[in-house]
Amino acid sequence: MKIAFIADTHLGLQKFREDAFEQAKMAFQKALESADCIILGGDIFDSKVPAPEILAQAIELLTPAKARKWEVKYPQKENGFPAVFAIHGTHERRTKDTINPIQLLEKASLLVNVHASPVLVEKNQERVSIVGIGGVPDEYFKSALSALNFSPAPDSFNIFIFHQTLQEFTPQVPNLASLENLPQGFDLYLCGHIHGRKSLLDGKLLIPGSTVVTQLREEEQQKKGFILYDTKQRSHKFVEIDSRPFIYRELEFTDAKLSEIENSIRSLVDETMATPAGKCNPLIKIKLKGTLAKGTNSCDVDACLNFTGCHLEIDKQFDGDLAQQKIDILRGLRESQASVKELGMNILRERLAENKCALDKPDELFDLIVDEPKKAAEKLGKEV
Repeated sequence: MKIAFIADTHLGLQKFREDAFEQAKMAFQKALESADCIILGGDIFDSKVPAPEILAQAIELLTPAKARKWEVKYPQKENGFPAVFAIHGTHERRTKDTINPIQLLEKASLLVNVHASPVLVEKNQERVSIVGIGGVPDEYFKSALSALNFSPAPDSFNIFIFHQTLQEFTPQVPNLASLENLPQGFDLYLCGHIHGRKSLLDGKLLIPGSTVVTQLREEEQQKKGFILYDTKQRSHKFVEIDSRPFIYRELEFTDAKLSEIENSIRSLVDETMATPAGKCNPLIKIKLKGTLAKGTNSCDVDACLNFTGCHLEIDKQFDGDLAQQKIDILRGLRESQASVKELGMNILRERLAENKCALDKPDELFDLIVDEPKKAAEKLGKEV
């Protein structure tokens, strides 16, 4: 059985909304041409409450799958569901007793939600069991795995899907789950959330990366696409999609003046633009490091930079540049919903600690405060 695994399409991404949709559309089209079924690894949407226009994009992507005649057999097929199996990601996670976007699409019969709900898929005497766990705050991943107690199905090729980071990916972050915490006995582990492509455990754990550039990080320079896995051969290949080229470079200076910085940027951009970029104008991010000459203000660097034929992002990280550091912090908070949430979560934890309130899941209370303040007050009143 050939299985397409697509993750992190981030429909509705504020900065690159058109890219997110067009590149997701290409991934879905290619998957429909080549796979017996499709698995979605979370963060299909960039928001837990997507706008109607973004929901319409998802419906447009999934409608051809619903119309297709699938050769595989699965329980939901007779009720009109396509062979598209999904979990929610961290961007889509909502509080208990609310509906997240993946659950909404399941109610519209556009996909099958396999969060803690295994599905058996069959074709030509082959049985594939698919189950997963949707994205949770990293600190709860271990306990969530223990509570759900996943185990492989007998006489089947078993696939486990999750949407988290692990200690092996980000060793600098304490108390993360590791590979050894994953449920044992599965034949294949598929992971979303990580935006760079990876293969671990001799190909038993696969990460396709995102289908769109989101965070402008160095590792996002990889080609975008999805994984096509053959369960009989126990092998996989990466299927590329056309995507906006992303180039990341770093420039380091010592006591640099504004003219030196701008000339270096222009030379680097001209050199990069000399290479054909394909159908889309490239996205170029240049990180500036080192020291500035006395009297030079990094905030003036952008003033004279204007390029056609590319999207240029300048990340100024000069030593001791306090003004720019403040601007970067504010810009990051404005552009990253995750950062804003983390800031709010930290404030909530501090206030709970000050008032000696112990809650099992403060993240759920935070989401409830954002979505339904009255219910949050009632919940807090009951638990304090």
